[in-house]
Amino acid sequence: MSILSVENLSLKIGSESILNNISFKLGQGRILAITGESGSGKSMTALSIIQLQPKYAKLKGKIFFKDQDITEKDEFELCKIRGAKIGMIFQEPMTALNPVKTVGDQISETIVLHSEKNKKSADTETLNILERVGLSPATEVIKRYPHELSGGQRQRVVIGIAIALKPSIVIADEPTSSLDSDAQNIFLDLMFAQIEKNNSTLLMVSHDTSLSSYFDRVIDINEILVRER
Repeated sequence: MSILSVENLSLKIGSESILNNISFKLGQGRILAITGESGSGKSMTALSIIQLQPKYAKLKGKIFFKDQDITEKDEFELCKIRGAKIGMIFQEPMTALNPVKTVGDQISETIVLHSEKNKKSADTETLNILERVGLSPATEVIKRYPHELSGGQRQRVVIGIAIALKPSIVIADEPTSSLDSDAQNIFLDLMFAQIEKNNSTLLMVSHDTSLSSYFDRVIDINEILVRER
Protein backbone atom coordinates (compact mmCIF):
# COMPACT_ATOMS: atom_id res chain seq x y z
CA MET A 1 0.00 0.00 0.00
CA SER A 2 1.27 3.46 -0.91
CA ILE A 3 1.72 5.93 1.91
CA LEU A 4 2.09 8.78 -0.61
CA SER A 5 0.53 9.06 -4.03
CA VAL A 6 1.05 12.01 -6.37
CA GLU A 7 -1.29 12.05 -9.35
CA ASN A 8 -0.88 14.32 -12.38
CA LEU A 9 0.70 17.12 -10.39
CA SER A 10 1.09 20.32 -12.41
CA LEU A 11 2.09 23.76 -11.19
CA LYS A 12 2.27 27.15 -12.83
CA ILE A 13 3.68 30.43 -11.58
CA GLY A 14 2.19 33.14 -13.72
CA SER A 15 2.44 31.91 -17.31
CA GLU A 16 5.45 29.69 -16.58
CA SER A 17 4.85 25.98 -16.23
CA ILE A 18 7.04 24.54 -13.44
CA LEU A 19 5.64 20.99 -13.15
CA ASN A 20 3.83 18.98 -15.79
CA ASN A 21 1.76 15.94 -14.86
CA ILE A 22 4.13 14.47 -12.28
CA SER A 23 2.92 11.12 -10.94
CA PHE A 24 4.55 8.68 -8.54
CA LYS A 25 3.81 6.50 -5.52
CA LEU A 26 5.87 5.83 -2.43
CA GLY A 27 5.48 2.78 -0.22
CA GLN A 28 5.87 2.62 3.55
CA GLY A 29 9.49 2.38 4.67
CA ARG A 30 10.89 3.07 1.20
CA ILE A 31 13.44 5.67 0.12
CA LEU A 32 12.73 7.73 -2.99
CA ALA A 33 15.01 10.29 -4.66
CA ILE A 34 13.82 13.08 -6.95
CA THR A 35 16.72 14.20 -9.12
CA GLY A 36 17.13 16.72 -11.91
CA GLU A 37 18.90 19.85 -13.00
CA SER A 38 18.72 23.13 -11.09
CA GLY A 39 15.39 24.82 -11.77
CA SER A 40 13.70 21.63 -12.95
CA GLY A 41 11.04 21.72 -10.23
CA LYS A 42 12.45 19.18 -7.76
CA SER A 43 12.06 21.36 -4.69
CA MET A 44 8.70 22.68 -5.83
CA THR A 45 7.45 19.08 -6.06
CA ALA A 46 8.57 18.45 -2.47
CA LEU A 47 7.07 21.68 -1.17
CA SER A 48 3.79 21.00 -2.96
CA ILE A 49 3.40 17.73 -1.06
CA ILE A 50 3.07 19.68 2.19
CA GLN A 51 1.32 22.57 0.44
CA LEU A 52 4.09 25.12 0.92
CA GLN A 53 4.23 26.21 -2.71
CA PRO A 54 4.04 30.00 -3.32
CA LYS A 55 0.56 31.38 -2.64
CA TYR A 56 0.33 32.78 -6.16
CA ALA A 57 1.17 29.42 -7.74
CA LYS A 58 -1.60 27.47 -9.46
CA LEU A 59 -1.58 23.80 -8.52
CA LYS A 60 -3.49 21.02 -10.25
CA GLY A 61 -3.60 17.31 -9.52
CA LYS A 62 -4.02 15.18 -6.42
CA ILE A 63 -1.67 14.38 -3.54
CA PHE A 64 -2.76 11.59 -1.23
CA PHE A 65 -1.11 10.98 2.13
CA LYS A 66 -2.46 7.57 3.09
CA ASP A 67 -6.16 8.05 2.24
CA GLN A 68 -6.23 11.83 2.71
CA ASP A 69 -6.20 14.26 -0.21
CA ILE A 70 -3.82 16.95 1.01
CA THR A 71 -4.83 19.36 -1.74
CA GLU A 72 -8.34 19.64 -0.25
CA LYS A 73 -7.23 20.44 3.31
CA ASP A 74 -7.28 23.92 4.83
CA GLU A 75 -4.32 25.48 6.64
CA PHE A 76 -5.56 24.38 10.09
CA GLU A 77 -5.70 20.74 8.96
CA LEU A 78 -2.35 21.00 7.19
CA CYS A 79 -0.67 22.27 10.36
CA LYS A 80 -1.68 19.03 12.08
CA ILE A 81 0.05 17.04 9.32
CA ARG A 82 3.24 19.07 8.90
CA GLY A 83 5.82 18.10 11.48
CA ALA A 84 3.69 15.45 13.17
CA LYS A 85 3.01 13.16 10.20
CA ILE A 86 5.22 14.59 7.47
CA GLY A 87 8.57 16.00 8.59
CA MET A 88 10.68 18.37 6.49
CA ILE A 89 14.44 18.87 6.30
CA PHE A 90 15.06 22.12 4.44
CA GLN A 91 18.04 22.91 2.26
CA GLU A 92 19.48 25.75 4.31
CA PRO A 93 19.21 25.29 8.09
CA MET A 94 19.81 28.97 8.88
CA THR A 95 16.58 29.89 7.11
CA ALA A 96 14.72 26.92 8.65
CA LEU A 97 15.75 27.72 12.23
CA ASN A 98 14.61 30.68 14.31
CA PRO A 99 17.72 32.77 15.12
CA VAL A 100 16.30 34.17 18.38
CA LYS A 101 15.36 30.82 19.95
CA THR A 102 17.68 28.16 21.30
CA VAL A 103 17.82 24.95 19.30
CA GLY A 104 16.43 23.13 22.33
CA ASP A 105 13.37 25.35 22.46
CA GLN A 106 12.78 24.83 18.76
CA ILE A 107 12.76 21.05 19.06
CA SER A 108 10.68 20.98 22.26
CA GLU A 109 8.23 23.47 20.78
CA THR A 110 7.56 21.03 17.93
CA ILE A 111 6.93 18.23 20.43
CA VAL A 112 4.56 20.31 22.60
CA LEU A 113 2.67 21.63 19.59
CA HIS A 114 1.93 18.21 18.13
CA SER A 115 1.63 16.02 21.21
CA GLU A 116 0.19 15.96 24.71
CA LYS A 117 3.58 16.37 26.39
CA ASN A 118 4.26 19.38 28.59
CA LYS A 119 7.37 21.56 28.30
CA LYS A 120 9.31 19.58 30.93
CA SER A 121 8.67 16.25 29.20
CA ALA A 122 9.42 17.79 25.81
CA ASP A 123 12.75 19.12 27.08
CA THR A 124 13.70 15.64 28.30
CA GLU A 125 12.79 14.21 24.91
CA THR A 126 14.77 16.99 23.22
CA LEU A 127 17.91 15.92 25.10
CA ASN A 128 17.42 12.37 23.79
CA ILE A 129 16.94 13.64 20.24
CA LEU A 130 20.08 15.79 20.36
CA GLU A 131 22.08 12.76 21.48
CA ARG A 132 20.53 10.66 18.70
CA VAL A 133 21.66 13.10 16.02
CA GLY A 134 25.17 13.29 17.45
CA LEU A 135 25.00 16.65 19.22
CA SER A 136 26.61 16.15 22.60
CA PRO A 137 26.82 16.99 25.34
CA ALA A 138 23.11 17.56 24.79
CA THR A 139 22.82 19.44 28.08
CA GLU A 140 25.04 22.15 26.57
CA VAL A 141 23.79 22.10 22.96
CA ILE A 142 20.16 22.48 24.09
CA LYS A 143 20.97 26.02 25.30
CA ARG A 144 22.72 27.18 22.14
CA TYR A 145 21.38 29.42 19.39
CA PRO A 146 21.70 28.50 15.68
CA HIS A 147 24.51 31.02 15.04
CA GLU A 148 26.59 29.32 17.73
CA LEU A 149 26.66 26.04 15.80
CA SER A 150 28.50 25.02 12.61
CA GLY A 151 26.62 24.33 9.39
CA GLY A 152 26.80 20.59 9.93
CA GLN A 153 25.57 20.93 13.51
CA ARG A 154 22.66 23.12 12.43
CA GLN A 155 21.69 20.52 9.84
CA ARG A 156 21.69 17.89 12.60
CA VAL A 157 19.28 20.10 14.56
CA VAL A 158 17.02 20.23 11.51
CA ILE A 159 17.08 16.42 11.38
CA GLY A 160 16.17 16.38 15.06
CA ILE A 161 13.15 18.60 14.47
CA ALA A 162 12.07 16.50 11.47
CA ILE A 163 12.22 13.18 13.36
CA ALA A 164 11.05 14.45 16.76
CA LEU A 165 7.53 13.06 16.40
CA LYS A 166 8.48 9.97 14.37
CA PRO A 167 6.57 11.09 11.26
CA SER A 168 5.43 8.61 8.65
CA ILE A 169 7.27 10.53 5.91
CA VAL A 170 10.35 12.74 5.99
CA ILE A 171 11.00 15.04 3.04
CA ALA A 172 14.60 16.25 2.63
CA ASP A 173 15.22 19.09 0.18
CA GLU A 174 18.88 19.11 -0.96
CA PRO A 175 20.01 18.65 2.66
CA THR A 176 23.70 18.16 1.81
CA SER A 177 24.18 21.02 -0.65
CA SER A 178 25.94 23.29 1.86
CA LEU A 179 28.22 20.56 3.27
CA ASP A 180 31.61 19.34 2.10
CA SER A 181 31.99 15.76 0.87
CA ASP A 182 33.07 14.30 4.22
CA ALA A 183 30.25 16.07 6.07
CA GLN A 184 27.80 14.91 3.38
CA ASN A 185 28.60 11.25 3.98
CA ILE A 186 28.34 11.65 7.76
CA PHE A 187 25.05 13.50 7.39
CA LEU A 188 23.54 10.93 5.01
CA ASP A 189 24.54 8.00 7.22
CA LEU A 190 22.99 9.77 10.20
CA MET A 191 19.80 10.69 8.36
CA PHE A 192 19.25 7.20 6.96
CA ALA A 193 19.92 5.63 10.36
CA GLN A 194 17.30 7.83 12.02
CA ILE A 195 14.78 7.20 9.24
CA GLU A 196 15.27 3.45 9.60
CA LYS A 197 15.04 3.60 13.40
CA ASN A 198 11.67 5.36 13.18
CA ASN A 199 10.48 3.14 10.31
CA SER A 200 9.77 6.32 8.37
CA THR A 201 9.56 6.78 4.61
CA LEU A 202 12.03 9.19 2.99
CA LEU A 203 11.60 11.39 -0.05
CA MET A 204 14.84 13.20 -0.85
CA VAL A 205 15.42 15.93 -3.42
CA SER A 206 18.94 15.92 -4.82
CA HIS A 207 20.77 17.13 -7.92
CA ASP A 208 23.61 14.73 -7.13
CA THR A 209 22.99 11.56 -9.14
CA SER A 210 26.02 9.90 -7.52
CA LEU A 211 23.86 9.41 -4.43
CA SER A 212 21.41 7.19 -6.31
CA SER A 213 22.84 4.01 -4.75
CA TYR A 214 21.34 5.12 -1.42
CA PHE A 215 17.78 4.97 -2.73
CA ASP A 216 15.20 2.31 -3.51
CA ARG A 217 13.72 4.39 -6.34
CA VAL A 218 14.89 7.37 -8.36
CA ILE A 219 12.70 9.82 -10.27
CA ASP A 220 14.46 11.98 -12.85
CA ILE A 221 12.09 14.92 -12.98
CA ASN A 222 13.53 16.09 -16.31
CA GLU A 223 12.64 12.79 -17.95
CA ILE A 224 9.71 11.81 -15.66
CA LEU A 225 11.42 8.46 -15.42
CA VAL A 226 11.20 6.17 -12.42
CA ARG A 227 14.05 3.74 -11.87
CA GLU A 228 13.82 0.90 -9.38
CA ARG A 229 16.92 -0.35 -7.57
